[in-house]
Amino acid sequence: MQDFVLLIIFELVLHTMNYSLLLGNINMTVFGIVILLWLYLLYVLKRTKLNAFFFIVGSIGLFLIILTFKDFFIQSSIKSVLYTMKSLSFFFKGYSISMSRDFVSFYDSKVKITYEYTGVIEIISLESLLCFFPIYTVLEKIIIGFYSCILIFIATILRLLLIIYLSRYLSETIIQLIICRLLFYVFIVVVFYEVFTRPQIIRWH
Repeated sequence: MQDFVLLIIFELVLHTMNYSLLLGNINMTVFGIVILLWLYLLYVLKRTKLNAFFFIVGSIGLFLIILTFKDFFIQSSIKSVLYTMKSLSFFFKGYSISMSRDFVSFYDSKVKITYEYTGVIEIISLESLLCFFPIYTVLEKIIIGFYSCILIFIATILRLLLIIYLSRYLSETIIQLIICRLLFYVFIVVVFYEVFTRPQIIRWH
């Protein structure tokens, strides 16, 4: 359950932070000191075998550290989604791509590709949790992290294609609420369950 609690915390952090000021207002000296303190705290928690706190502090800390470089990850993920959608446009007709403005246009509507359409935050959350998850070996973490990223990215592409298809039949509000939010989050919960919760249940039994 703690992985789901941390996922909720990550989402709350994401939606309450002022991202435009996140990196610009951080003094790099202070940032370095904070990282050193975080590493020292992890060392203490590891030495005292407080595994639950080690997992929580480590995951949240790594998530926040990566998030300070969010512009790079978000822009890279947006371009990846746009290039993939542009490649698929040869096979799936009915939409066009505006690479300069980050838009996917279809029929009478258009969607601006933001971080919410890339799965980047979910990927960062998963990798942060996985890095400190005690059950897997280092090699298992690398393999599971790699395939989980691919699955989440594929899910974001399928979600956009489904939005394009359903836009001919449903209102934009229904599509945004059900397709963009509910179905995608259900998929993320399933991924997190398979990666974190299910292995623990198997281990307990």
